[in-house]
Amino acid sequence: MAERAEAEGRDFAPRHGLTVTDTITDRYGKQDPHHRDGWLHVRELADSGRIGAVIARWPSTARLRSRAITELATLGVEVFYSWPPLGPTGADRR
Repeated sequence: MAERAEAEGRDFAPRHGLTVTDTITDRYGKQDPHHRDGWLHVRELADSGRIGAVIARWPSTARLRSRAITELATLGVEVFYSWPPLGPTGADRR
């Protein structure tokens, strides 16, 4: 699954004017992203100003997703979904 998600992200990026600079695998095990190593790494990058956008394949639950995305937005980071049902044209940016 990780390989598929990475391929989708790499395909998505140039079509939306983005460049992939790092790939972080956020293994789903705990629903709350704040308890996952991958998410914590994304937060470190956002907190340090080293990223401006994140391409994710699959969001967590709506409540948890909203909280996580709001946190990134306050740091000036946009979140895009590469999984076609959530935003094949990038229109479903959150």
